[in-house]
Amino acid sequence: MTDDALQAAIEDDYETELSRLGSSKALYAITEGEMETATVLASLADGMAAAAETFGGWADDDGDDAVAASAAGTATDLAERIAGAADGAEPTASPTPVDEVLRGLDDPDARLGGLLAWTMITDRTLAQAVGFFVGNADTRAAELFRDLRSAVDDLRSETTAGLDSADAEAARAAAGEVVEAAYGHYVEALEGMGVKVKPVC
Repeated sequence: MTDDALQAAIEDDYETELSRLGSSKALYAITEGEMETATVLASLADGMAAAAETFGGWADDDGDDAVAASAAGTATDLAERIAGAADGAEPTASPTPVDEVLRGLDDPDARLGGLLAWTMITDRTLAQAVGFFVGNADTRAAELFRDLRSAVDDLRSETTAGLDSADAEAARAAAGEVVEAAYGHYVEALEGMGVKVKPVC
């Protein structure tokens, strides 16, 4: 299965969930309703730092896994760049439910599927960050997050070769677990703030 085919399958399987994870409410959920510049940057830096630790663990498991090493390097670079925009505040790197799912994946093909799902979700989050900073007339931050989206897109492209020969079922199942974990966290965060979320039909 190719990267494009798996991505299309996941988008079809989880159309509503991914749409909501790409909405402005997703950023609201991540920041626990505190839509101020400092909080947005700190929350995004924390999440990216956790991802860097997750993928760093994958790379430690298998030093020959180029995709895992690239994922770790990309997430680390992004976390540092976001933290730099947040005046260098040290991210907490608290693992999210998505990190917990990813850290539980041992099979290489499952990891490829999980990584693809992570890039799909992260791209949507970063797109919302671009919109947030455009709305705040912060052109420098908006451009930063456009660059970060490009880096995530490059990482997504790197999964193509591996997915060509991967176990399609294992990759797709893992990708689904990641999307479900992200969406479950989104729903829990919003409902914890009293925001009702319509059930997925």
